[in-house]
Amino acid sequence: MDQLVYVAGLGRPAADVQPLATALGARLVAAFGVDDPLFEDLAAGADLVAAAAGTSRPVLIGHSMGAFVAECAAYRHPAAFSALVLLDPSIARPQRDGLPPALQEALRQLLVGKSRFVNAARDNLNYRRFATLTAAARQRYELSIPALIVTATLCLESSWSHQHSAMASQLGASHIVRAPASHLLATKHSDDVAAIIRAWQR
Repeated sequence: MDQLVYVAGLGRPAADVQPLATALGARLVAAFGVDDPLFEDLAAGADLVAAAAGTSRPVLIGHSMGAFVAECAAYRHPAAFSALVLLDPSIARPQRDGLPPALQEALRQLLVGKSRFVNAARDNLNYRRFATLTAAARQRYELSIPALIVTATLCLESSWSHQHSAMASQLGASHIVRAPASHLLATKHSDDVAAIIRAWQR
């Protein structure tokens, strides 16, 4: 891998990618994290990530909830990236919480710029919306670039790894389980993840 773009998970800094970029020996084209406006509008976030990729077609890596943004960027701008890697991605499925969409939007606007507790409530609303939108996108689009899902779990056989295996089948992606492992794959297991990605790309 020569170049990469990274999308961190919700609440995580863009700097999370530094250990992984170093382990890969890759040039970091762009990295997005907690200080970037990615988790309010999924389409706008995906477009922002694709615009940062430029014309070099880097590998796109998304972690946790950032995987929603990365996956949708790959759907919307397939020519912008050479491959997609999802690190312990959140599960995309329709979310039903009984709140009408208009009320959810009103609540999100009300919760902007409040306390950490209130921001957590807003982020939960955004998570549910992004999960629903990403699940819908999978019904409409197919990935046209190679994809890899790396699961972090305490043991090889777990409900989490099985959900990721099903996701990989749906996306036509390769799937590797790293166990035992922390959810923070890029920072806590950078050398192992780099080795997994290099082996997958051969």
